[in-house]
Amino acid sequence: MEKYKKIITLTGMLVVILALTGCLNNSSPEEKIYDTLEEVAALEEDFQKQQEPLQKLEEEDNELYGKIIQLGMKEIEEIQSLSNDAIKGIEERQALMKKEKEAIDKAKEQFKDLNGHINDLEDSSLKAEANELKDTMTKRYDEYDELYKHYTKSLTQENELYTLFKKEDVTKEDLQEQIEKINETYNSLMNSNKKFNDLTNEYNEQKIAFYKRAKLDVDTE
Repeated sequence: MEKYKKIITLTGMLVVILALTGCLNNSSPEEKIYDTLEEVAALEEDFQKQQEPLQKLEEEDNELYGKIIQLGMKEIEEIQSLSNDAIKGIEERQALMKKEKEAIDKAKEQFKDLNGHINDLEDSSLKAEANELKDTMTKRYDEYDELYKHYTKSLTQENELYTLFKKEDVTKEDLQEQIEKINETYNSLMNSNKKFNDLTNEYNEQKIAFYKRAKLDVDTE
C-alpha cells in the first residue's frame, strides 16, 4: 500500500478511526471491567510460566541436600561440589522469582483501572459484587508480597546453609541453627502460599459470578 495518496482518502480513514474510537468508548462499565480483568489475567501468564521451572529447581535442590547430609565431613570436596551446584540453583530460582514478581506487579498496576469502571456501574448490587471482587484481589496481591518476602528470605538462608557446608571447620551446632532458621521461614512461606492459593480460588469464583450476574456473553468454562 502506498504511504501517501489523496488527502480525502486519509480524511476518510480518520473518520472511520474516530467512529471506531467512539464505539469503543461506548462500551458499558461491565464490559470495561471484563476487559480489565482479562488484561490482568494475560499479564499474569508470565507469573504462571515460572511455576514449572521453579518446582523443578526445588526438586533438584532437595536431591542435592539429601546427598550432602548422607556424606561424612571427610568427603568435604564432594560436599563442596554439591553445595556449589545447590547455590547455582538458588541463583536460578532468584532470577525466576524476579520475573514472577515483575509479572505480578504489572498485573497489579493494570488492576487499578478497575476502580473507575466500578464507580460507573449503575446497578448497586452489581457494584457491591465488583467491589467484593476487587477487595479479594487486593488481599491476594498483598499476600503475594508476603509470599515473595518469605521465599526470597528462604533462598538467602539456603545460600548461607550451603556456604556453611563448604567450610571444613563447620560445627553441627552451626548447621542445626541455620536449618532451624530455614524451617521457620518455610512454615511462614507455606502459610502464605496457602492463603494466596485460597484467595486466588475465591477471586476466580467471584469473577465468574460477576460475569454471569452482569450477563456478559463470555465463556466461563
